[in-house]
Amino acid sequence: MRDLSRIIIPSALVIMKNLTIKRFSSFDSTTARDPQRLRVALNYLEERIESPLFRTRVGKTFSFDQIHQAMAYETPPGAKAVLLAKPVSA
Repeated sequence: MRDLSRIIIPSALVIMKNLTIKRFSSFDSTTARDPQRLRVALNYLEERIESPLFRTRVGKTFSFDQIHQAMAYETPPGAKAVLLAKPVSA
């Protein structure tokens, strides 16, 4: 597994492309810092996420040790291969 806590970017690339690197955090937004605005935003998202459009149609479930089979699995249109954290019972 790759360590994603560190990213190495050549400084020449930053200089040649005249890039600016800044940190980003959603927790610094005005909405996240205002409890009332945060509650409104979360309610809005919750209503959208409950929509059937966001539901995953499961084609077949796989355990982590079946990752290669999951990657090779050809799902019916609209369905997905789903990895489960616990072993799949046969």
